[in-house]
Amino acid sequence: MINYPMPAVVGNRNVKRALACALSSPDIRAVLICGPPGTGKTMLANSLDNIVPGKRTVRLPLNADNEGVTGGLDLESVLRDGRRRTFKGVLERSDGNILIAENMSALRESVTNMLLDSVHKGYGLPEGDGMSGPCECKFLLIGTIDSRECLSDGVMDCFDMCVFTETSENEADRAEIVTRHIEYENDPEGLRDRFSDDAARMSETVIAAMKRYPHVTVSDGYVGAISKLSKELNVEGHRGDISMMHVSRALAAMDGRDSVSMEDLKEAASMCLEHRRKDVASDASSEPERGPDKNDSAKKDEHGDNDEGSEREDGHEDVPSFAPDSLESTPDASNDAEEIFVVGREFDVIDYMPKTREKRHMKNSGRLDAKISKDHSGRTVGYRIPSSRTCDIALGATIYAAAPHQTHRDRRGLAIAVKTEDVREKVREKRHGTKIMFLVDGSGSMGAEQRMVAVKGAILSLLREAYLERNEVGLIVFRKNVAEAVLSPTKSVLTASRRLAEMPTGGRTPLVHGMAKAYDMLRIDASKGYAPILVILTDGRNNVKYGSGDENFREEMLSVASSMSSSGIRFVVIDTETGHVRLGLAVALSKALAGTYIRLEELNAEYLKGSVNMIK
Repeated sequence: MINYPMPAVVGNRNVKRALACALSSPDIRAVLICGPPGTGKTMLANSLDNIVPGKRTVRLPLNADNEGVTGGLDLESVLRDGRRRTFKGVLERSDGNILIAENMSALRESVTNMLLDSVHKGYGLPEGDGMSGPCECKFLLIGTIDSRECLSDGVMDCFDMCVFTETSENEADRAEIVTRHIEYENDPEGLRDRFSDDAARMSETVIAAMKRYPHVTVSDGYVGAISKLSKELNVEGHRGDISMMHVSRALAAMDGRDSVSMEDLKEAASMCLEHRRKDVASDASSEPERGPDKNDSAKKDEHGDNDEGSEREDGHEDVPSFAPDSLESTPDASNDAEEIFVVGREFDVIDYMPKTREKRHMKNSGRLDAKISKDHSGRTVGYRIPSSRTCDIALGATIYAAAPHQTHRDRRGLAIAVKTEDVREKVREKRHGTKIMFLVDGSGSMGAEQRMVAVKGAILSLLREAYLERNEVGLIVFRKNVAEAVLSPTKSVLTASRRLAEMPTGGRTPLVHGMAKAYDMLRIDASKGYAPILVILTDGRNNVKYGSGDENFREEMLSVASSMSSSGIRFVVIDTETGHVRLGLAVALSKALAGTYIRLEELNAEYLKGSVNMIK
C-alpha cells in the first residue's frame, strides 16, 4: 500500500514540523496528534513511512490487548508439534520503527500504559501466560486522538509533544484537499511521483538534522528561560522542560544551526507545554486574602513597602517564604474571631508517605498501590503453581508447562494431554490510587504569627505531590466545636486549592472530633486492605471534649489515638508547633497512633538540604 505523501497534505505546517522534529531527535519518543475527525491525523502519521530510509510505520490494532502488544504463546504450534514457541508482539515488530496508535482514548488503559512505559524505557515486559524476559523495542510512538475526547493528565504528560491539526476555512484550500484525495484514490503512484521532489527534500532535511542534532547546544540563559516559562504556565514535573529542550535543539538542527535561538524556544513551547499547562496558580492567587492586621500599618512605616508581607507595585501581596523563622508562635490562645489567611509559597516535598507492611509494587503510570488479589478479580500479572484446587486457570502457562511432555504421553486422540502437575493458576493484581485525607487544625491558635500562611503553603504542596502520584485527596478542618469535611476525596488539585484558600481560621481546637471524622471516612477503605493515609497537621493541643469520660483533654486524645492505631490506616502527624519551648503533644499523638512524625519545616526538601549544608 502506498501511503499519502506528507508534502501532499494541505496546511498543517505545525504538525509536519513536529513530526520532522521527532524523526530528527532520538530523545523525542512520543508525539500526540489531536484534532477533529477528518482533519488528516492518521494520514499525517502514516506519511512518515520511509522518510528516514529503513524506518517504516507499524500500526497498532484498534482492539489490541496486552498479549498482542508484548507477544504471547503460539498455541497452534504447541498443540501441533508439542514445542514451546511464541509469536512477536507489536512492540518487538516496532523496534527501530514508528508505531502508530490511532484513537488512543479508545485503547485499554493497560495497553496505553504499556506503550508509554515501553517507549520511554526502550524495552517491553511480556505479560502473557508462560512469557518471561524483556524485549528490546526502541521506537517512536505517534498517537492520535479526537479533540472531543480526552486522556488523563498523567498520560498526556508522557507525550513529548502534542500538536493540533487545522480545519481550513479557505475555499481554495478545501477544494485542493478534495482534488488531491480524488487523485490519490485513482492513482496513488501518480500523486506520490508528483510530490517526490518535495518528499526527497524533506528526507534530506531530516537526515541532515539527525547528524547535526548531537552537536546542537542550548545556552545557559535559554535553559533558565525554559524553566521560567514552565513555572509561569504551572507545568507540573520536569518532563515539559526536558521535552522543550530536545524539540528546540531539533528545530535548530533542521534549520542547519548549531545553537538554539529564541524563536526555536517559542515554537517548541507551543508543542511541548500547551498540553501540560495548569491554571491552578492563577485561581489560588485570586482567592480572598487575610483580613487587615492592626499592626500592618506600623510594619509598613517601620520597614518600608518592599518588605516581605507588604504590597508590591503590581498589587499582589508577597507571602513570607516557608522557613522555620516564620513559624515562631505564641502559646495557644483560642480566638473566636475568624480570619482567612493567604496560601503560603509552595515547595518541593520530601518523601513523607509511610510504607505498608505488605509488599507493594510501584508503576510508572503513577504511583498507584498494587496488591495481589485474593479473588478472581483484577488484572492478570503472572501465574503460579496452585497450592490447592483452582478454577482460575492460566491456560497458556498450563499448556506451556505440558508441551515438552507430549511426545511420551498417551494423548488418547486429544491434541494435548494435561496432568495435574501442569496446571498453573493466574496471579491477579488490583491497582488503585492511595486515598489521602488531610486533617487540618483551623483553630485560632494557628493564626498566631501568621502560622496558617505557612501551613496552607505546606498543605498545597502536599496536595500537588499527591496529584502527581495519582492519589485521591480530601480535606477536613477542625475548629470551634466541630470537624467539617470541606473537600471529599478528589483528584482535582484545582478544587482542593480553592477550598484551601477559602478556609477560615478561628475558635477552639476539637482535635479528637477531627480524628473521629477522618476515621469514619477512611475505615471502609482500610477494612478492604487498601491502607489509606491520614495526614494530621496540628500542634497536638486539644481543648474540646469528645466523649463523656473523665479523662482530661490530653488523655482523651491519646486514648482515641491508641484505639485507631491498628485500624489499617497509615498515620502521618505533621507538627505545627513552633517556638523554643515545645510541649511535644504532637510527638505523643504520633506515638499513640503508631504513625510517622514530621515537623512542619522538615517537609521542605530545600530546608533539609540547607540544614545538611550548614552542618557540613
